[in-house]
Amino acid sequence: MPTVSGIVPNYCHAPYLEQRIESILQQTFQDFELILLDDCSTDGSREILERYRNHPKVSGIFYNERNSGSPFKQWKKGLSKATGDYVWIAESDDFSSPCFLERCVRILDTRPDCSIVFTSSYIVDSHSRTIREEAPVKYPKHNQIRFGSRFFLNRYLCPRHTIYNAGMALVRRSALPADDNYTQYRYCGDWLFWIQIVSGGGNVVYLAEPLNYYRVHDSNTTAESIVTGRKHIETLRILEETFRLIDPPLICRLSIAGNHLLRIRNAAGSHWNEGPYLSVRLAWRERYRHPRMIMFWHKVFKDLPRSFSRYIRRESIRHRPDSPL
Repeated sequence: MPTVSGIVPNYCHAPYLEQRIESILQQTFQDFELILLDDCSTDGSREILERYRNHPKVSGIFYNERNSGSPFKQWKKGLSKATGDYVWIAESDDFSSPCFLERCVRILDTRPDCSIVFTSSYIVDSHSRTIREEAPVKYPKHNQIRFGSRFFLNRYLCPRHTIYNAGMALVRRSALPADDNYTQYRYCGDWLFWIQIVSGGGNVVYLAEPLNYYRVHDSNTTAESIVTGRKHIETLRILEETFRLIDPPLICRLSIAGNHLLRIRNAAGSHWNEGPYLSVRLAWRERYRHPRMIMFWHKVFKDLPRSFSRYIRRESIRHRPDSPL
């Protein structure tokens, strides 16, 4: 059995597909299998995938005859084929540093209490030019930091999508969620996927090295979700699922919901009362009758004296201190 199962779910990313696959095959850590999937692409992706049919690292290539409608259904299909101890979902339009697996596998091998290790990323454009480095967690004094699962869930993962790209994370296969609710979403299913894993109890390690290259371009799902506003409706649904899953106190629910609503309000700008954002606003108002109140509460909670804020978090989420490795 291989140590790592690398899964590449592709849909119409032919211009970037070869770079993605080659960045996996050129990893300094070589004990892995590669599982390639295609969701009925129409752009010549199949021809690129077939070039790797007989490669010794490729354990299988799987095609859908019809588009599944959600990239996360492809995730589930790939995960069902995985045999490695660890799983790496490597999105087809991104790529990685050659030492990504080596660095991440070493951490999970030495930390059996951890379910996920994730890195920072370089944001790149369609021509692979670096735009900026995106560090999801700010800890300037430490290169590696371990978080207790409950603390990471409430402090980082619920308030925002901290693991914003699957290619930046390596996951212990035994920690994968039994519930496949994440496949019901088109845009934010990965957020629920990570929440389900972390809520299972495993700790999380953040490696503050940009070993992943996350591509931003007009045809990716993230760009589409922002234009249509549908991402924000999915955010509401996932928050409700998350609150049922972890049952945080009311004070935390209001603060987290207010945080997301503020982000949506800022993203909408002058279009808050028109176009796709009108339906977003109505959906949130149906759940939270006084949206201005929860946005105000988030600001109040954020600006509480630090000692009192720490006390509330410690009592309400059973804060387990994070620690450097």
